[in-house]
Amino acid sequence: IDWATGGNLLSVMPQGENQLRWKKLLNEAQMMLHSAAVNQQSGQLAINGIWVWRDPSLVDKMRHWWRNRR
Repeated sequence: IDWATGGNLLSVMPQGENQLRWKKLLNEAQMMLHSAAVNQQSGQLAINGIWVWRDPSLVDKMRHWWRNRR
């Protein structure tokens, strides 16, 4: 993530036919996180965004985590 800190992220933003949908979702998440009480009360650096990337192996890991969570 060091390469992204302080840099221009336009080249790694969603592209293609669903880019507007993804950009809207990322923007809404950023606004929600900015106003989240946990960020304001923690006294730490705020969580202010989500990073979505394409790694198929994560799908299986997430399913495993979700099943074991119940």
